Amino acid sequence: MLNITVNNLISLLGGEVISGDISRYGHSIVKRISYDSRQIDPFTLFVPLKGEKVDSHKFIGQVLGGDGTVCLSEYDGTDYNGDKIIIKVEDSADAVRKIAVFCRNGIKVPVIGVTGSVGKTTTREMISYALSAGRKVYATPGNRNSQLGTPQTLSLFDDDAEIAVLEMGMSMPGEMHSLAEMVRPDAAVFTNIGITHIENLGSREAIVEEKAHITDYMQDGSPLFINGDNDMLRSYAFPSNLKKYTYGLDDSFDAYAADIQEISGCPSFTAYICGTKVTVRLNVYGKHNIYNALVALLVCSYYGINLSDASAKLSVYKGYLHRGQILHNKDITVIDDTYNAAPDSVRAAIDILSAIDNNGRRIAVLGDMKELGENSVNEHISIGDYIQSKGNIDLLVTYGDISKHMSDRISAVDKIHFSEEKDLDDYLFSEIQSGDLILFKGSNSMRMFDFVDKVMNHEFM
Repeated sequence: MLNITVNNLISLLGGEVISGDISRYGHSIVKRISYDSRQIDPFTLFVPLKGEKVDSHKFIGQVLGGDGTVCLSEYDGTDYNGDKIIIKVEDSADAVRKIAVFCRNGIKVPVIGVTGSVGKTTTREMISYALSAGRKVYATPGNRNSQLGTPQTLSLFDDDAEIAVLEMGMSMPGEMHSLAEMVRPDAAVFTNIGITHIENLGSREAIVEEKAHITDYMQDGSPLFINGDNDMLRSYAFPSNLKKYTYGLDDSFDAYAADIQEISGCPSFTAYICGTKVTVRLNVYGKHNIYNALVALLVCSYYGINLSDASAKLSVYKGYLHRGQILHNKDITVIDDTYNAAPDSVRAAIDILSAIDNNGRRIAVLGDMKELGENSVNEHISIGDYIQSKGNIDLLVTYGDISKHMSDRISAVDKIHFSEEKDLDDYLFSEIQSGDLILFKGSNSMRMFDFVDKVMNHEFM
């Protein structure tokens, strides 16, 4: 946990006090970071950011006039004339990276970094559940896995934790090296390499190269847990001084699954983990969660956790917010997988829609998949083909600019497309009926979770 005096914070950042009474507040303690002026108390450092639409430096006076004690600023001047502290820094993002490194230096337990194109959050959570069979676990809170979120994650570290599982997400070149400098993982988990963020990185080869920078600060002999069924990970030349463990469906891997069944869409299988056999029964939908469970058990094996106990923990995991959650509004069932979308995760969600037992209609409500670059149209077309191939999807509803390519591709499934939020709202409220099973999915910027909330709160006849 971040636990530093204002005086020491100034020294750490190489900052300059441009306002306030340091003799009064220099020994005040800072325990956490916030970029939101509405989430401030006397122990929180407010870090104002320059956004495309709003420069939150304008809220410094509000923060220090309220419960705040100390703020950073990239500007020399300020309208605030009180006695609380403003520290001038050249770059706020660089300042919070320094704070993150300071926090990481205080963590003396193993830190596991989780990265990949899709499935990072669910994998993080399942690893945490499994490890909790034998250790007290600290995991990334919410979605704080970015350049700005990771310093918050490290500042909130639970000093009683015996192991940490930290999600590491990137979208631009150079970001993973920066995250690795902050997190310095003792072990790394790779979920898969798809085409998420290919618009920014150019190719899958560039994506795996960027994500592999998670290893930049790892020590000799540190473990890498690799999805062996992913072509890019299987063939990538990771540093030879690290120990690679593979997981997947092939019995040549260190961890693999056999005897796979689906019970109402939830996987059940036998896991072989470094020669140890354990029965696994999951309480989440989709075959893709087999991979998440396998790597969770593989990590547990490495850290000496009893695998039967770890499997029992996995059996009570029921999903994470907006990541494949199953919700009910009377006898209408909603699959809320709205946090984000990439081709692989959309196919996995469609598999769940297709597999769940249901007497009513199966409806897919899909928004645009973003950041696919020149692949965008073809990838949306391929999702249309995939929906048609399932044979039991009754209705496709698309929303946005690009998703219409899914709809245009389909001939054997009822379909309708919307460009305006209100039109989709009106349609859903009039079309949804008793017994429907409805999947909502789209990139985060499409805000498909808003439609889920509206459906869950609507009084259907």
